[in-house]
Amino acid sequence: MTGGFQRRFGRLKGRLTRLLIMLSAKSLARDLYRSILGRDAKTEELSTAVSIIKRKGQVQPLAERLLESNEYQQKNIVDVADRLVTSSYEVILRREPDPAGYKSCMDHLLKDHDIGSVLRSMIESEEFAMSMESRVEIATAKRTLKGRLIVVSANCQTGGFCAALQGCLPDDTVCPLPMPELSSPEAECMEMMACADVIITGGSGKTFLRKHPEITGRSSLLHLNIPDVTFPAFHPDICYTRTMADGKLTQPHYNSGIGFWAYYKGLDIRDTAKLFNRESYAGLGYFNYWKPSLSVLRSAFEECELDFGRFMLAIKRHGVFMYTFNHPKPDVLVELAKLIAVKLGAPQSVFDREIVIRDALTDYVWPIYPEVADELCLPHGSYDWKLGNEWFPGVERFLEYVFGEYAKRDCPREALQWENRDEGLHDRVLGAQLRALA
Repeated sequence: MTGGFQRRFGRLKGRLTRLLIMLSAKSLARDLYRSILGRDAKTEELSTAVSIIKRKGQVQPLAERLLESNEYQQKNIVDVADRLVTSSYEVILRREPDPAGYKSCMDHLLKDHDIGSVLRSMIESEEFAMSMESRVEIATAKRTLKGRLIVVSANCQTGGFCAALQGCLPDDTVCPLPMPELSSPEAECMEMMACADVIITGGSGKTFLRKHPEITGRSSLLHLNIPDVTFPAFHPDICYTRTMADGKLTQPHYNSGIGFWAYYKGLDIRDTAKLFNRESYAGLGYFNYWKPSLSVLRSAFEECELDFGRFMLAIKRHGVFMYTFNHPKPDVLVELAKLIAVKLGAPQSVFDREIVIRDALTDYVWPIYPEVADELCLPHGSYDWKLGNEWFPGVERFLEYVFGEYAKRDCPREALQWENRDEGLHDRVLGAQLRALA
């Protein structure tokens, strides 16, 4: 955004936030009924709920009214706490909860039984204010600024990519729309995309447009896809786990394949820590991820008709260019934005420009294990994890945290689905080491 535009909307932040809440009152009321009472509002209930929200431009009064109802009081807070917290994130912040935020909200809710303060903290957060600003900017930018309106929706890459693309195209207006799949068809994202000159999508943005082809039916609209930048070669131990009952990701989202296997085999922390070694990594194939990672990323770029050779040559100079297997560092997003900017008319000289963006993906920093770094001829391997706002130096400190989170889950192994992992291979490779240690 231009500096003047940002300053004008900064001064109106509170007023615009209340306005957007009132404009979204019907959608918010429906979501609150579903998240708190676990059902859809009846017609007369919905009408009353919308009036409550519009009266003050806030959602807390309705949330508190529902929480004080006899219907809610008959529910067990322990049974609904997870759904309340998850739904609150989806309704207010339009995303899944991060591990640190989820834990804080759950602890507060189970202790004080006060969802109102949880909602209030989200609505008063800088993240919510910035989200509301973006929605207002998109709705008004066509009337306020010159240049094209470019809407970007590309999961976790959205913020950094938008900032980089704005630097490449200073005469246009670039607006972010993260995670549209968490919005209902009535939500603002439909209007945002409908008034855009250019839509750039990746991840769930692509899925959203496939569900709503009418958005891209305009002849005046240019729609571009960008690749989801994933590269597991630096972090081959990361895996996802989901609960088989509902398919949801477990907390924390990022898991160590070795740590997860060991926990559900009943190993203690000390024995598990011994498995983080070269023999394990070699046996599990961790040293063989580079070529497959390169091949998958190249295919993703070719599918989007982007110059992968130019991109890869630039980012390889930065060494380890990923925080996790699917969270790229800023330089990656800058190089990707330059490729797209040229497609949108920027001169070739944009490739020579230095564009610096603020880093927004440092909540989770997975280390490149020293043995993996050695195999890839890279310096500075470590066993230091950053998860949320906490650092965990050393394997045992990390395992203490994740084992504690697994224990809280109190979920049997057979109820969890392990993604992209061969349990038999882990049994053979890691089991052999345990027998040797016995």
